[in-house]
Amino acid sequence: MDKKGQFFKRLFKARYHSVYSFFLKRLGSSEDAADASQETFMRMVRHNGAISLKSPDSYLFRTARNLATDMLRTRAVRSKYTEAADIEAQPSTAPLQDAALDLCQRQKLVQKALSELSPRCREVFTFHRFEDLTYKEIAKRLSISPKTVENHVAKAILHLRKRLSQLNV
Repeated sequence: MDKKGQFFKRLFKARYHSVYSFFLKRLGSSEDAADASQETFMRMVRHNGAISLKSPDSYLFRTARNLATDMLRTRAVRSKYTEAADIEAQPSTAPLQDAALDLCQRQKLVQKALSELSPRCREVFTFHRFEDLTYKEIAKRLSISPKTVENHVAKAILHLRKRLSQLNV
């Protein structure tokens, strides 16, 4: 193993538990803490000059703090849209808007919006919404993480919502 590999191995062994604990306190989920810890160390490995840093611990925890902030911000945005989706799932008391668009036109618009998604995003969304697969089942089938599945589904829903909102303009 080269000098860089040995450096990262020592750093990982010495600091993984501290980084994991940091994320567990901030994120409140052991699964998220494990994912974030792994991402933090991967960012360290990708940093070309990490071995020559004066204080690798400071860089490591700065990276962790930034990642935690990003994850919490993402969570807040997702929860905002999840709440909106929950409200939309409630039965409406508004009158039917048959005049706006008939079912065939809506289906065409949804198909067009789906075709605008990346192939992977469309595949994940189709598995989840039309084949009723769970995030874990999709992740296993496509050899990706459940978090990636969640991101694809959220991206697809946002895109579809944006396209469908154009109907009400």
